Amino acid sequence: MSDQGQMAWSTPEPVHSDERTRGFDPVTVFVATVPPRSLSALLPWVSVLSVGDNGLERPLGALQHLKRVRPANGMQQVILAPVAESTLSELELLLARSGIDTHGDSGATIDQVAVSRWAPATRAQFDDWKERWPMSFRLAAAERSDALSDAEVAAAQRFMQLALDAAEDAAAAGDEPVGAVMADPKSGVVVARASDLRRTHHPLMHATMACIEAVASAERARRAREAASQADEQPNAGEKRGRHDNDQDDGQDEVAEPDEGEGRADLGGYLCSGLDLYVTREPCAMCAMALVHSRIRRVFYGERSDEGALGSAHKLHVHPSLNHHYLVFRDLRRQLQP
Repeated sequence: MSDQGQMAWSTPEPVHSDERTRGFDPVTVFVATVPPRSLSALLPWVSVLSVGDNGLERPLGALQHLKRVRPANGMQQVILAPVAESTLSELELLLARSGIDTHGDSGATIDQVAVSRWAPATRAQFDDWKERWPMSFRLAAAERSDALSDAEVAAAQRFMQLALDAAEDAAAAGDEPVGAVMADPKSGVVVARASDLRRTHHPLMHATMACIEAVASAERARRAREAASQADEQPNAGEKRGRHDNDQDDGQDEVAEPDEGEGRADLGGYLCSGLDLYVTREPCAMCAMALVHSRIRRVFYGERSDEGALGSAHKLHVHPSLNHHYLVFRDLRRQLQP
């Protein structure tokens, strides 16, 4: 019996934004611990935290995700201000104006507490960070939609195998061994398939760019067929309209003109809207931006690249300044299993 392992598919890993992957990042705030009966007197001051003769305002600002008040051992704890933005004496004056003496026997104190600097972007972050201080959380749409079903994983493996075959074709032709496949996830149809052409054709014809161009070529051909079909129907439609030129009708005999502004009508007009790209190597910044402009739905890639723009060097697919974001899954490749 052979001791060699077998090749098996690795599980694709979603590439999230840094906001979703970062750990607990503390910021220290002043917290007042006061008796419950004193809370109503303090809260009006806390709402603006105006102290001093100049009415200096100290709102929570970037810490709006935190709850302002939490119970603690029969007392109430209230966030007053970040330590970097206030002083203890300043806040003692604030409590004194509320009738709270931190030096008396009421049990009122001002302490420093480390809380989360950032709002949670995932359930896991929320469950961890709320242990430091209560906070608000809203489940993001991205977190609900990036889980892959077994059927989606099986389809992804099938399409990536086609991309690997295209990569072998590129290597055999003396080009960079990268392949790409564009697929429609609803129909399960391959829309385009391309190999890397940067060595033999043009330095900018990476596999992703070549695949987008193949989609464009297929769309141009579809439009040409549609135009030819419309032209074939036009004479008959003209004769029909001619017979009714003097009739009073509701116009139902007229032939509708095609919408020249739409590309693939079922996908909203953008070239790659609703499509998924499978590419054997992580796309570079040029290719990642081309996918933004063509409105790709999802990208699956196999090998990571030091210059890659979808998880390694950059994460362009989730950059907040861009007007389109897409899901990315990496490490979808065949590897030797023990």
